[in-house]
Amino acid sequence: MSQSTDIYDRMRNDIARGALPLGTKITVEDLAARYEAGLMPVREAVRRLLGEEILQRVPGAGTQVRQISGTYISEFSDVTNALQSILVKAAASRCTSGDILELKAVEKERCAKISEGDYAGALKLNHDFHDRIYAIAGNDHALKLLKSNRILMSALWHKYGYGPSRHAGVENDHLNIIRALERRDADAAAVLNTAHNLKAKFELLDRVSEEEAPRTSHTPEEMDIRRG
Repeated sequence: MSQSTDIYDRMRNDIARGALPLGTKITVEDLAARYEAGLMPVREAVRRLLGEEILQRVPGAGTQVRQISGTYISEFSDVTNALQSILVKAAASRCTSGDILELKAVEKERCAKISEGDYAGALKLNHDFHDRIYAIAGNDHALKLLKSNRILMSALWHKYGYGPSRHAGVENDHLNIIRALERRDADAAAVLNTAHNLKAKFELLDRVSEEEAPRTSHTPEEMDIRRG
């Protein structure tokens, strides 16, 4: 593995887990110091991430980790849901009893992480759960495409939190998806998976909307000024 590829992978991982938060301004020099690397391989890694639109150049502000808007969330969800539905239907026709046991084991481990308060670990296992289903479909190109484009969405979940409030719904959804796969009901599995993803979409849109909403409450000092 080349040094630029190593830095590229490390940057993607840091962005996905929130170590390089959304909107963070970056420079080649700072990244070179962070990853103890030369300027040339860092520039190449940055170039690749700019090409993937994980990083963006902002006039007057330089290069930064991309900020995510509600529009981006909606568009990303619409595209990935369409692809995921195809893969889930294919998985329903191919899954074995061994696959079902593996999915149940991953979900059990994910629930254990929630109980331990390890929400970052639970988020990773949530991705593993879905990746295992998509892998059963046998379409490696589609799986690679989904995994490579989830970086910013992972960063959003790390930003807003993946806690117990979402856990109960996720557990119920996952178990029902497993039941549909076990029955080889392709249509039901696809519908359940889409509904599961739409819930995540709506929750993220609500979080972004709350953050972007103008502040309506005022401190006592602000109230005095307004009265004056």
